[in-house]
Amino acid sequence: MKSCIVVAASVLVLLSCQQGNASGAERETLVSRAESGGREIVIGNTAPLSGPAAAYGLPARVIEQFFADVNAEGGVGGHKVRFLSRDDRYDPDRTADAITKLVEEEQAALILGSVGTPTNQTVSAYLNRKQVPHLFLLSGHPHFDNPRTLPYSIGWPMNYVVEGQVYGAWIKSLGPDLTVGVLYQNDSYGEAALRGLHLGFRDDARLIAASYDLSERSLDNQISRLAARRPDFLLLAAVPKFAIEALREVAKSTWRPTTIVMSQSSSAQMLIANAGRSIPQGVLSAGYLKSLAGSDWQGDDDIAAYRDFMARRLPDVAAENPLAAMSYALANVARAVLERAGPDFSRASIMRAAHGLSDYEAPLLLPGVTIDLSANDHLAIEAAWIMQLVGERYVPLAGPVRVDCCAEPE
Repeated sequence: MKSCIVVAASVLVLLSCQQGNASGAERETLVSRAESGGREIVIGNTAPLSGPAAAYGLPARVIEQFFADVNAEGGVGGHKVRFLSRDDRYDPDRTADAITKLVEEEQAALILGSVGTPTNQTVSAYLNRKQVPHLFLLSGHPHFDNPRTLPYSIGWPMNYVVEGQVYGAWIKSLGPDLTVGVLYQNDSYGEAALRGLHLGFRDDARLIAASYDLSERSLDNQISRLAARRPDFLLLAAVPKFAIEALREVAKSTWRPTTIVMSQSSSAQMLIANAGRSIPQGVLSAGYLKSLAGSDWQGDDDIAAYRDFMARRLPDVAAENPLAAMSYALANVARAVLERAGPDFSRASIMRAAHGLSDYEAPLLLPGVTIDLSANDHLAIEAAWIMQLVGERYVPLAGPVRVDCCAEPE
């Protein structure tokens, strides 16, 4: 079936967002303590609940409150969920210590939604050796889509190879003569995106690539080389600082490609604030979540349920926060796994249930984006829509684009 075996190293970068930080007291008690006479399911989690990366503690808050709702409704199969989130301050050493205690002292049935690439990489081998489900970890790193060596680890966001492949497959579908330029970061993040683009586009002769290093002071040379070839499309596989710089350099030239920005750098709020008039009309990116901005999904039951949840459980966080919406979708998928595992909530049963998810339509996912997992396929998100920036928000343009990651080009 589908398997992306790509070794890379990159930190988790998510859409920019605004949230209220939990107080120190809240961080210390950010756990669900519901007891049920021994009938409980212990879920472990690590997140930066304090320190400079504390904004990324939000997923733990959303998941904790989600299972508080589940407990209020009777739990899962009569079992209450005890969600234990430990503050690792985005420090891999702290992560390793916290995970060991969660597994060996708290007897966690699974580790869910832990944040970050280096933090998850530090513990993935240990969790797989212990045969503890390491589910829906928050990293776009394709390293975790490796069922052969990490059979208990499943990532959640669309990874960089898949995203690159989505763009390549979509452009290929538009016609045989189109050309694509790509500016990519000279590290495993950029290389993963480039690999995906190759897999989806399948025509290296019409693909022009230029790389940059994080130490670069200017992208003038790279953009000049790409502009000289005049490709029809430009993909920016760059972190936000360099994506913005590239947009500014293209705006100075006479080249006007259709521009695509990788999702980690495509936040409308961030681009508008920093690139301003340099943003080309109709810039594109990929998305798999319904947008709460505007009226595109007015009357949608999933959106209504999500807004109600956020208003009741996390009133200090804007429902439009993409990190909160993503975490809510993730928590729903986790509940589906537990429901399928019951009444046996052993680690082995939970992993079998995760592998059995097929054509599952999780709340907030765009139409046609479903969860399909198996023992040989650990890509939770392998489809996306092409989204177009219109005004201050993205609207669906085409899709869904589903990829078979990672079939080699013929």
